[in-house]
Amino acid sequence: MPSMSIVEVSLDRVTFQVNRKYKEEGKPRGLSYRLKADSRINRERTRLIVSLGVESSTSEENPDCPFFFDLTVVGVFEFSETVTEELRKQYAAINGPAILFPYVRETLADITRRAGFPPLLLPVMNFARLAQTKAEKGQTSAAEKATPRKRPSKKATARKRPTSAESTE
Repeated sequence: MPSMSIVEVSLDRVTFQVNRKYKEEGKPRGLSYRLKADSRINRERTRLIVSLGVESSTSEENPDCPFFFDLTVVGVFEFSETVTEELRKQYAAINGPAILFPYVRETLADITRRAGFPPLLLPVMNFARLAQTKAEKGQTSAAEKATPRKRPSKKATARKRPTSAESTE
């Protein structure tokens, strides 16, 4: 089996918007978000480019959400030799997203913290299990089609924006 090495990981897109209409005393319906992934390989089949992102619901979909976001991280991976289509799909659906997910997770946590909210920590994902579940359901892999929207735990959605008195340390 060919080995895969990381050539580059970069932040491709980031959008973050505070919902100025959000009222803290109101009960938020919760943050909803979805993962999105895509991949492509070069002609020689030795370099794979994987993009992994996460986007929240929009203000129209969830006006009771304190903020909205959309971010994408891109990874360039190189193989030691030409890969088959089957291996490419495995690397694109499992290995690439699993390597990129910590970058997405950390970036989102940092952005929400810098915006004055508690850090939004996405739950850890098992991309092998996700790909297996999708295969069993006859769906395409995460790297070939966006995954269904996920909701974080109630603990993450019940957090309020800190007041200036709470944020001084």
